[in-house]
Amino acid sequence: MKKYFNSIILFFGFNLMLNAQNIKKDTLCFLLDKKYIVNIDTNPNEFYIKDSKGGNNETLMFIKKEKLNKNNVQKIQSLKKFIRSSDFYDKKLKLNDTKAAAFLGNYVVIFAKKNNSLYEYFIVSPAIVIP
Repeated sequence: MKKYFNSIILFFGFNLMLNAQNIKKDTLCFLLDKKYIVNIDTNPNEFYIKDSKGGNNETLMFIKKEKLNKNNVQKIQSLKKFIRSSDFYDKKLKLNDTKAAAFLGNYVVIFAKKNNSLYEYFIVSPAIVIP
């Protein structure tokens, strides 16, 4: 009986440990600046940023996942300022898309779109596109 009990505890402990590794660290909320974040008409759920290398290299993009009904986001940041002040941005080489996607993948990323005086929030996930 003791052996059976220990096996169950070991099983649930292992599952909790695996699930704990998938938990996002924190939330980052960015203003959806249409001058910096580009949305292509053919797919309104995909967003690209102007600092991405693009072309034949990998490209950082964000995929819209779900709309949030909450309006209690504490701090809305500029994605442009965030990217350009990071370690994965170089003025000459531009953005290291892979490093940026890996970093942002550890967070819950929210875009805030301003409609009149109210904000609309939605969760996005970073992804890499290789043409």
